[in-house]
Amino acid sequence: MSIVLRTILVALAGTLLSAQANSQAENFPSRNLRMLVPYSAGSGVDLLARSFAHGMEGPLKRPVVVENREGATGIIGTQAAARAPADGYTLMANANPPFMVAPLSQKPPPYDVLTAFAPVARVGSVPLVMIIAADSPVKSFVQLREYIKAHPDKATYASTGNGSPGQLYTETVKSATGLRLTEVPYKSSTQALTDVIGGQILTSLVSLPAADQLIQHGLLRVLAVGSRERLKRFPDAPTLTEVLGSPQEASVWYGFLVPAGVAPEKIAALYAAVAKVFDTEEAQKSLQTLGIIPELQSPAQFTASLRQNAEAARRMLSLVEQSKSSP
Repeated sequence: MSIVLRTILVALAGTLLSAQANSQAENFPSRNLRMLVPYSAGSGVDLLARSFAHGMEGPLKRPVVVENREGATGIIGTQAAARAPADGYTLMANANPPFMVAPLSQKPPPYDVLTAFAPVARVGSVPLVMIIAADSPVKSFVQLREYIKAHPDKATYASTGNGSPGQLYTETVKSATGLRLTEVPYKSSTQALTDVIGGQILTSLVSLPAADQLIQHGLLRVLAVGSRERLKRFPDAPTLTEVLGSPQEASVWYGFLVPAGVAPEKIAALYAAVAKVFDTEEAQKSLQTLGIIPELQSPAQFTASLRQNAEAARRMLSLVEQSKSSP
C-alpha cells in the first residue's frame, strides 16, 4: 500500500469517527438514562434525585431511572458511578461533605473526586445551624464562648459520627475560635438533639431541616447559621462568617455529576435539562420542602466549587485528627 493511499485511508477513518461522534452527540439521548443515588431511598439526596429525574424526562424525551446504591457513607454508589461508561447515560446525585470526605477517610482513597467525575449542575445547599436548648441561659454565640470558658466540664457538642458535616464544621469553628468543646458522637441526629434539649449536651451544629420542627416548637434556639447571609427566619442569628471574623460557610450542597470523560456536548445537554427543571415551580417547591436554598451552578461554576471543597475537606479532616490526638 502506498504512503499516499495509507494517508488517505487514515484521514477518511478519522473523518468517519468524528462524524459518528458528532451524530451520537446530536442524537443524545437515544435511550433511557439512569441516575445513581449513593444513599438509601427516602434520604434527602434520594428525594431530590427523584424530583429532578422525573422533571428531566420532559426536556430529554427519555425516562431517567433512579437507582439506589447505598452503603459505606456513599462510597459504594459513588464508586459505581465513577466506573460507569463515560457515555452520558449515567448521572449521579450526591451531597457534600460526604461526597468529598468519605473517600479521603480511607487509605488509599478508592477514587479521586476531582478526576473521576465531571460536574453537571449544583442546585442548592442546606445550611447548618448551631443550636442550644431553648431554656439555656446562653442566648448568643458570644455568651456561648463565655459559658464554655466558665464551665469547661459542660463544654460538649453532639455529632452524628466521624466525617459527618456537624463534626467537620464544628472542628473548624473550634480551630478558628480556640473553643474547647468535647465531641460526643451519636448514631442519629434525633438522639443528639434530644440530649441537647435535655441539657446533657451543650450544643450541636446540625442541618436546619433536622432541627427545624424542634426550633419551631420552641425547644431549640439558633445561635449562628452556616449560610452565606443571615436567614430571614432567624434575623438575630449571625452567620459563622460574622462570629469568626473570616469567611466560613457550613452547609451541605446537592448536585449532579457524570463519570469523567463524558463529551462536553452531552454534559451541556444534561445541564440544560437540569436548568429547565430547576426553573419550574414544582422543583422550587421540592427544594423548599427539603430545606434546600436554591442556587443553580453551571458545570464550570460547579467545577470551581469542587476544587475549593476538596481543599476544605482535607483541612477539616486534618483538624479532626488533631482534635483526637490532643489531650
